[in-house]
Parts: sequence; C-alpha cells; structure tokens
Amino acid sequence: MSAAPNSSRHFARGADVVAALALGACAFALYALSFQHAYWSDGRLLMAWVDAGVQRHYHVGYLPLAHLFARVLEPLSGGDVERPLLWLSASCTALAVAWTYLAARELGVGALAAGLCAGALATAPGTWFYATCVELHAPHLAVAAAATWWCARALQREREGALVPALWFLALFATHIGGALWLPALCAVALRREGRFGWPRDAWLALVAGLAFLAAWYAWTRELPSGRLFAAQAVMGAVEAWRPAALWTEWLEPACLLATLGLAGFVACATPRWRAFALWLVVPYLAIVPGFAYEERGAYFAGTWPALACGVGLALDRALASRSVAVRGSTLLLALLALFAQARAARDYVDAWERDYRGHEWVEPLRRELGNQGCVLVLDAWEREAVRKHSRLDAIALRDEGRVAQAAGLSVDAVAGMFDLAFGSGGAVAVAASVVDSSEGAALVPALAQRYGALREGAHAAYRVVPRPAAPPRPGP
Repeated sequence: MSAAPNSSRHFARGADVVAALALGACAFALYALSFQHAYWSDGRLLMAWVDAGVQRHYHVGYLPLAHLFARVLEPLSGGDVERPLLWLSASCTALAVAWTYLAARELGVGALAAGLCAGALATAPGTWFYATCVELHAPHLAVAAAATWWCARALQREREGALVPALWFLALFATHIGGALWLPALCAVALRREGRFGWPRDAWLALVAGLAFLAAWYAWTRELPSGRLFAAQAVMGAVEAWRPAALWTEWLEPACLLATLGLAGFVACATPRWRAFALWLVVPYLAIVPGFAYEERGAYFAGTWPALACGVGLALDRALASRSVAVRGSTLLLALLALFAQARAARDYVDAWERDYRGHEWVEPLRRELGNQGCVLVLDAWEREAVRKHSRLDAIALRDEGRVAQAAGLSVDAVAGMFDLAFGSGGAVAVAASVVDSSEGAALVPALAQRYGALREGAHAAYRVVPRPAAPPRPGP
C-alpha cells in the first residue's frame, strides 16, 4: 500500500529529491531535442524585448528572468537571445516536472505512481508545446508546481498562517497574471484551522504584503496599454464570447490525461482536504474555459496542470496498490501505453503548428535560403503571418485584412528603405511571387528591379530573391 499523506512518513527524502531531479533532467533532455523553429504568439516580441533591454511587462517576472538567462548563457549562445530563452522554457518546465513528483509524494503517492504522474505532466501536449518554444508560460508552470507541492505539505498540518499563501499568490501572479485564479485555493489553505475554517494568524501582514505588491505592479505597468485592466478585459471577453469549443482547444486537448484521469483521481481517490483544495483551484479556471476568447493552447490554464497531474498519481496509486497481481500489471501496462500515446499526440500537436500551416511549402525554403535573417515583401496578411511566425524574417504586406490597403502609401522609396535596412544588417531580401503577379506590384516590382537589379528565381517558385547591392543604391526619383 502507498504511504499515508503525512509529513512524518518514513520514506527517504534524499531518494525522492534524486528521483525528482532525474525526472526533471529527462524532461529537459526531451525538450532540448525537440525545440521548435516557430514562434507562437509573443515569441518574437519577447526576443526583441530581451535584445533591446526592455524590462517592463505586466507578467512582471518573465523579462528579468529572461535577461538573466540571456546574460549568463551569452558565452554559449553567441549573443543570440533565442537559444537562452528556449533553455529557459525547457528548464522551467523540467522544474515543474520535478516539483510535481515531490508534490505527489507529499500526498502519499507511491514512487512509481508519482513518476508516472510526473510523466503525464511532462508529455501533455500543452506542456511539451510551451517547453519547446520561446514563450512566458513555462516559469509560471514551474511556480504552480512548487505551489502545489507546498499546498500538499500545508494541508497535512492542522493550521496554516496567511503570509506564506500570500507569498505564493504573489509569485504566481508575478509570473502570469492568470495566477490570480489561484486565490480561492490559497485562501482555503490559509483559512483552514484544525479541521474547520477560521481567521488565520498574520492575516494583516499578508494583506499588507499583497496590497504593496499590487500597488507596485500597477506602478510598474501603468504605462503599458495591454497591462492596464488586462485581467478585467480577459474576464469580460470570456463572458461575452461564449466559445464552447474552447473546452476542447484550451482544456481537453492541451491537458489530455491531466484533464480526464486527473479530475477522476481527485473525485475518487483524494483525501477530503486535497479534494476541497482541488475544487477551489480547478473550478475558477473551468468557469472561464467555455467563454475563453483567445487562442492560447491551454496556457492560461497551465496553473492547474501540476495539481491535475497529482490527481493522475492518486488514481494510478490506488490501482497499483491492489492485491491482485493482474490488476497491478495491467494498470502499469495501460499507464505506460497511455503515456506513450500522449507523448505521440504531443509531438503531433507541436508538428502540426510547425509544419502543417498555409505557406509551409515555400516559407521553409525561404527561411533556409535567406539564412533566417532579412526581409520579405508579400501581398497578403496571411503570408506575412506565415513568415513572421515560422521564421525570424521580417515581412511587409501590401494588403492587410480588415484594414485599408497599404499599397497606396507604400512607395518604392519606403520599400527600398526597409530592404536597405535588411541588407545593412547582413540579411537578405526576397519578394513573394504573389506580389510580382499582382496589380499592386505592377509598378513596384519593376522599380525595385531597376534599383537593385533583376530579381532571380528562388529555391521555390513562390518567391524571388533581390540581389544584394554592391554599393549603396541610388536614391529613387
């Protein structure tokens, strides 16, 4: 039988730490071997901010951490910020895997089931996706896993103060403002007192610390247009949008085993204390899922994933504790098959974003031919997004969906100025065939050819390469 959830149990602490570190190292190696070459959501913006030394963001914890990684790893990265930020994502996710194993052990889950639940977190499609790209969600996942571990310990005690839960709340909020949804669960931990609820000690200190942090956060982000009222806008968007499909795209698909077996484990196998904690944690997140208005691949709900992984561990631990050898053997076999299937689904999930997109057939050769540095002139907004999200090339679109066409205001000199900047920084330049064949490009392309020389065929028929000028180009008429 597995150990009872008690902080005084006798299994070796050192062995658990070693096992957790080993699991984290395996997860890091897995992610490092599968880093993405695409940029989801804010990826390129985050790299540009770190390159430019920007420090302020409404998710206040990410940029300082990113700058630290970029500075420490600069000798290994050659000054390129992408590699350190990928390592940041992978290492934070690996830490989350390790903390999740320790949290499951605190709940009395056996070592084998705890390892399996850590594997369930590591191979979840959403986890794998954000561990292998430049994004700001991995540090939040690591903090959420550490907070889950602390709550597993705190719920074993008869009484807990309010200051430490307040500090966990601040850490969760600092790494991602979606961490505010942890507040009910942390309050439940702080208010629990000898089997009932009561006003916790040091509540006034926790309140002062929380208010001071929120005041500092507001002062730090008040000039950031997307930082002010961001949380309120997200909630209003969720209320107004009502997009039930998000139950699949933001909850079930990214979390997979965590969202199914994890919830079942809470309901059927958890102690009353842990079940109540899970209720206060998961319900606020679930409440906004059906109306979640953003395409985020589950990132805003990642704060629940470590706790849900512990639910997986509880369910597996009960089955593995059966007296029947057949039940134990079949449970282990099914668990391993489920992890393999989830890992396969996670790879398909990442590959679909990296390779199964409109324009893949020409963006990939374009990226290679231009050395992933330079500028591309395209016709439509979708081409610009395909280039920008799947390479480090800049892209200029003559048309912009939903807006006034840019062609009238995009002169030869304006385009040439952007091309010259790309050439001056050591990059290369291309023009999409859609521009060459369009009415908007009828006058623009010949003028560019006169300025730089005849455009040559690229490695793919979908674009033409602009010759690099031997000398500064002549000014336009």
